[in-house]
Amino acid sequence: MFTLTDHKVDLPRLRHEITRFMDWYPIYGYEKQWSFTFTESDGDQDPTVIHNTRALVREGKLSEIDNKVFHYRFRDTALYELYQALSEVYKIGRVRLMALNPYQCYSFHADTEIRFHVVLWTNPKAFFIIHKLGRDGNGKPIDHIPLFDMSDQLGVYHIPANGRVYSLDANHTHTALNGGSEVRYHLVFNTIPKSK
Repeated sequence: MFTLTDHKVDLPRLRHEITRFMDWYPIYGYEKQWSFTFTESDGDQDPTVIHNTRALVREGKLSEIDNKVFHYRFRDTALYELYQALSEVYKIGRVRLMALNPYQCYSFHADTEIRFHVVLWTNPKAFFIIHKLGRDGNGKPIDHIPLFDMSDQLGVYHIPANGRVYSLDANHTHTALNGGSEVRYHLVFNTIPKSK
């Protein structure tokens, strides 16, 4: 579920910096969605190369804990200031700019950590759908939706672009959809589970 945190950002400054970044490092050819990672394992990543960190994590070649160095080229930014503020309280892993193109959605899935979202740009037709129960009795993500009234099992959330930081328990099965005609942009801060 989403929770509003006490953290705030200077949204106009952050938008300006991200717009400059996207002008410097144009990203093309992604039909559904794309993301750019601002953290890496060694601090040496070439920011003009888009690494598919999600695939590397899923293949076991990279873990959330490996993404602990904030790229030096982005350190004099509001994004880095927010990263530092969140890092004082949480162990932060990947930090990504995530875009969901118009009329697209993610698969229904569950992750293993808390994630923080800052909405940069959105539209009234962009939503998260979250299974309220999260996991079954065996700790496995609930990956099916029964074909009857689901209002007591699903939460539908629109997160505004208001300069606030929202916490998402990504252990709950969820998806995001963009039914609007503009791209939806979020900054997403993954946390590292305390056991690591």
